[in-house]
Amino acid sequence: MSPVLLPDDFVLTSRWFFSPKIGNIVVVNHPVYGQIIKRIHAVNTNGDFQLTGENAQSITSNQIGWMPRESCVGKVIYSIKNKYKRVSLDY
Repeated sequence: MSPVLLPDDFVLTSRWFFSPKIGNIVVVNHPVYGQIIKRIHAVNTNGDFQLTGENAQSITSNQIGWMPRESCVGKVIYSIKNKYKRVSLDY
């Protein structure tokens, strides 16, 4: 989700009263890619949704496919930038 979210950022999610809407950023459990964070691109009448990334190097909506509503861990409601980046110390 770069540049919106960076690899070391923290996100707070919620499933309460969640109804998928275009533009929502969500965390989902994908059967191939594992747990991913993407933006909802389209929603069908069953509540299933299609996802898209913000980065040109992101996997495509076609690669991700339609996701069932049950795969959603939650909608991202807050993000915290991690100002303390991991540093590798070589001795």
